[in-house]
Amino acid sequence: MHRRIKWIIGIFLFIFFATFIFYGVKLLLIQWYTAHYQEPPVTVSAQAATLETWHPMLTTVGTLKASNGVNVNSEVNGQVLSLHFQSGDHVQKGNLLVQLNDDVDQQTLQRDQAKLHADELDFQRKEILLKQNAVSESALDAARASYLQSKAAVASDNVMIEKKKIRAPFAGKIGIRQVDIGQYITSGTSIVTLQALDPMFVDFSLPEQDLPRIQNGQTITVKVDAYPNRTFEGKIIAINSLIDVNTRSIAVRASIPNSNEILYPGLFANVDVVLPELQKVITVPQSAITYSLYGDSAYVVEQKSKDKKGNSILIAVQKFVTVGERRNNIASIVQGIAVGDSVVTSGQLKLHPNAQVIINNKVAPT
Repeated sequence: MHRRIKWIIGIFLFIFFATFIFYGVKLLLIQWYTAHYQEPPVTVSAQAATLETWHPMLTTVGTLKASNGVNVNSEVNGQVLSLHFQSGDHVQKGNLLVQLNDDVDQQTLQRDQAKLHADELDFQRKEILLKQNAVSESALDAARASYLQSKAAVASDNVMIEKKKIRAPFAGKIGIRQVDIGQYITSGTSIVTLQALDPMFVDFSLPEQDLPRIQNGQTITVKVDAYPNRTFEGKIIAINSLIDVNTRSIAVRASIPNSNEILYPGLFANVDVVLPELQKVITVPQSAITYSLYGDSAYVVEQKSKDKKGNSILIAVQKFVTVGERRNNIASIVQGIAVGDSVVTSGQLKLHPNAQVIINNKVAPT
């Protein structure tokens, strides 16, 4: 009995010490592996920060506007007799767009022309008779007044008939028509929009403190969301003569060539006013900047040491930066990066501070 108890105790002690030794060896192996583990380097692309000469710019937003743009409407009431344009047409100044029914006006004109002819003959006859003392001066005056009234009536009829012919007030591009043949329209009814698209105007505002820095003829650049990869250049043509007391800003208008008519009125525009002075700036690709609520940063590749073969061991050091202007996917750096620093331009998502890296600008990191 005692012997069996000793065997059981011995077995338990053996299991205990074996378990203790197993976990002890396991812990030592983990510590050794952790101490000797070397994280594989991350493949990134990098580019040196450069010093460039930039024209400083005033950045704002604006709206594109046609150099001439109206809603063509009728001055008089009438029924649409014929349409002389198609939606989207280009028209010249004076081109007939809409003919309203003028039958009644034509008949009125014929009646007044007949009366004018009769009054003119009567006036001429009485002029002759007055020389013969056959009529009085008052009779001649009455004939003259009647003749002039008839002449004015004919002129008024011609004006009314001409108003029934709705013409293009200037050359431009027609929009989508809003009326149909046979439709009765009233004075002020919108018929179609007409826009002169070349050149285009861009209207924008700048803070009042920038007033001394702008002048007519100054170059601007414009980008619109419709053409994100294109930049349009223009010139300032007018500066308002009054500061807006509510916003403390000055209204400015610039002109942009638009011979291919790809820009349309109403487009939202990002506007940069190019200033004449030059400044030196440190630039990096915008892809090198990591934006966050805690501050903008970039990874700079630095040499940590060399391996046994004499090859450089590179690490990525995170540096917080102050970003200035951005142009064409290039960002200017106010603080945080020096000229010549090698900044990581892709592969940042796999990095952490002081991670070992390999630079390969030919193969995109995966």
